[in-house]
Amino acid sequence: MTAQELCGRLELENADSLKPWLGRLEGFRLVATRGRTKATRYFVPPNVLTALEVEPHTTLVRIEPHRLRALILEDVERYPDSAISKIHTRIGPEIPRSQVKRMLDELAAQKRVDATGINRGRKYRIAP
Repeated sequence: MTAQELCGRLELENADSLKPWLGRLEGFRLVATRGRTKATRYFVPPNVLTALEVEPHTTLVRIEPHRLRALILEDVERYPDSAISKIHTRIGPEIPRSQVKRMLDELAAQKRVDATGINRGRKYRIAP
């Protein structure tokens, strides 16, 4: 989670207000960081989660483009003539719909999928 997202959840004014909240946790190595200022990402290191025996909950919100591409191609191959809404629901509703749309448009431009129809009637299938 970014510093800005964390500020919003804790109802703080800015990223500088996080120091009292996270300073000691970083010192104890319970929270790790990447980046700086507003772009700083805070996360719990995997070794802490392992020691606590916490069951991890995975999410596809920040899926890498090559993985999203593979998911979409596999879905379109299994379910030809699918609308974006159905594809989006099957591969993961936590992935932003705009990201799925961009990838489908990219795959159509690369001629890896055929897109027929316009707007809400647009359907996708694997290109021959």
